[in-house]
Amino acid sequence: MDTTIDSITSEEIRGKKRLKRVALNSLAAMANKVSNMLVLLISVPVTVKYLGAERFGLWLTIGSLLTFLNFADLGMGYGIQNSVSEADGKEDMKTAREYISSGLFMLLCVVLSFAILFLLFDQFVSWARFFNVNTRQAIEEARPTARAFAVCFAISMPIAIVNRVQLGFQQGFLNNLWLCFGNILGLAGLLLCVHLQAGLPWLVLSVTGAPIVATLLNAAVYFGVMNVSMRPRWALVKFDRCRSLFRIGLKFLYLQVMFALGYCLDNLIIARTLGTADVATYSVCVRMFAVIPMLVSTVYGSLWPAYSEAYARGDMEWLRKTLSASIRTGLISTAVAAFLLALFAQPLIALWLKGRLSIPTSLIWGMAVWTVLDSLRHSLMNFLNGINRLRFQAYVLTVYVFSSILFKFLLAKQYGLHGILWSGIVTYFFFFFIPALVYARRIIHDLHIKMYQQVA
Repeated sequence: MDTTIDSITSEEIRGKKRLKRVALNSLAAMANKVSNMLVLLISVPVTVKYLGAERFGLWLTIGSLLTFLNFADLGMGYGIQNSVSEADGKEDMKTAREYISSGLFMLLCVVLSFAILFLLFDQFVSWARFFNVNTRQAIEEARPTARAFAVCFAISMPIAIVNRVQLGFQQGFLNNLWLCFGNILGLAGLLLCVHLQAGLPWLVLSVTGAPIVATLLNAAVYFGVMNVSMRPRWALVKFDRCRSLFRIGLKFLYLQVMFALGYCLDNLIIARTLGTADVATYSVCVRMFAVIPMLVSTVYGSLWPAYSEAYARGDMEWLRKTLSASIRTGLISTAVAAFLLALFAQPLIALWLKGRLSIPTSLIWGMAVWTVLDSLRHSLMNFLNGINRLRFQAYVLTVYVFSSILFKFLLAKQYGLHGILWSGIVTYFFFFFIPALVYARRIIHDLHIKMYQQVA
């Protein structure tokens, strides 16, 4: 009896510590977002004035490649994070060390492949023509700017393992605090480059390289002082761990691709079916509400490694309570925020756009509904990602993405932007949200039964 009570008490203590780490990580992530936005607000007018329209556009175009290069690690960053969290939950630090070392080896292989491809591509491509720049200075800077960006990217991928390790151990606040420092360092570098009249390649190195410097310092402190036992070592690279990371990474990569298709094709569909004028109307509406799911993902993102660790420990009651609480609080908070934003949207749009663009009120309220549903996705997917239930997500995401694309094309001509929006809402609700919610509840139920059977 005493053993059972002690076990319950220790689980409660671990659960409370887990939630404290989630809160700390969420606050640090929010601080990083705020610092990033402040740097953006300061840097954009400075760089527009300094670079001019075409060179500034070249910088943005090259920077936008980051969206596509996020796929370049083949999803192994998420695999490393989950594997470390699972090993932490089982208190198996030997396995954690093997996954960290094997993960770094795999990322170095990916970077080497990228470097070879870039060097081959760089020999034959005209970067000025590729980016469609015309002024003499932009033409001269196109190639060195692309090379500077490639160097930064190649360095950033392997050292980013420290971020994944910290997230896996529920120490994401360390990563986010270092990234805050990187944002400030990047702004200082940008202002220095402008003061010295440096070229665009140097601006790229200062702004893109600053977070790399911060991450290198983070890695040096973390693996050299705070957690020396987790430092990657060649002797700990294991083939079976590499194979496991590659297999898990491909599943995450597929999910990333599906999300990119489901969330990034609306403007293209609108342009093809309705015209580019409607793209502006729809995009402004999307961007106005985007802050809500962004805040939700920032706050709830810290639950992902916590779910992994709790699942590995078999703390099913904590999983059930936390998942229910996250869905409930997410629903209430996002519904209130979306309602208030929709209520005051028209005067905000008038103030923001100075009357240059008109957005139908019905489209605004539809976007509010979509925002609430989309925000709830983070609660469910953090849970399913944390316990490595990726195959189910791949199935439902595939059905949702292709059905939504089909209905958007079919209904756009008849119902305009409302057809695009509500096609996404209805297909998302029936083909992703409801199946994912039912599946998550069934997992919790089955795990409870299994746990009681083991106790009996």
